[in-house]
Amino acid sequence: MHPSDKFLLVRKHIFSSFRLHGLKSALNIVDNYRKNNDIDDKHYKGIRAELGFFSSYKKDFGLFESLDSGNHADFIGNIKGSTYGIDVTTNLDFKDLETYTENQKDGYKYLIALVNPETLKMEEIFNINFPFCADCGGRMIDILYLEPSGSDKDGLINYSYNQRVVTVCSFNVEHSMSKRESNFMTADFSSYINEYVYNLNFGESSTPLDIAKEIDRYAISNLKFFRKELNSNLMACGSPEYIVTNPRDGEGYNGTKIYFRRPFIKNDIGDLYDFDFRDLE
Repeated sequence: MHPSDKFLLVRKHIFSSFRLHGLKSALNIVDNYRKNNDIDDKHYKGIRAELGFFSSYKKDFGLFESLDSGNHADFIGNIKGSTYGIDVTTNLDFKDLETYTENQKDGYKYLIALVNPETLKMEEIFNINFPFCADCGGRMIDILYLEPSGSDKDGLINYSYNQRVVTVCSFNVEHSMSKRESNFMTADFSSYINEYVYNLNFGESSTPLDIAKEIDRYAISNLKFFRKELNSNLMACGSPEYIVTNPRDGEGYNGTKIYFRRPFIKNDIGDLYDFDFRDLE
């Protein structure tokens, strides 16, 4: 028997136990399968997360198990009148938008549910049904663009920040567009990093933190806030970046740097663009 077919039988047994005897019984069966090496560690964590998700949301989302591995969903559910395939994971690094693209072209809709492997509680759910570009067929993905502060007539920073939603085409950045703007006191990444490093050097932060982790934390916090404020399905965060072409004289041009993106769009949104998104209409 093919390993994937064997796992489907194991999964069916586990969920049958859940329906008959509840979550605790099903989790015990998962433990036994792992002890007997019938499932590996990846599947062990995955099936536990699925059980936790199913237990919490089976009524709210009208969930039922998907037994077809080809549809790339663990469950089918109905949320606010729309039917979705829901892919449950404990690690977004294992997910890739391309996996779902062909089915999405046929009209299927997907959500990715991130579940904490320890608590078995859902941490976040992502709508990955990004529109297709009318010009080239790329995916049109919303990012949050944090712009630096302006300056007054004397060249002094006036701490007037601007944020905008930019819909980036995954195939051709020239097909991207600017959608909405706001003016919260939210610094761009360069300004935030400079202030962060300054505070570390002068002892205002008692616990030195990893700068890369701090950038991720800052980006995720802003994505969650501006998702509501700007009513947008934000998946990445960036700022203007001066790209040096001649180190001797500092000659270069303004581009865009993406400081953070959700892992499942790692092949769709780049790290650096030779294009300043402030120039978009």
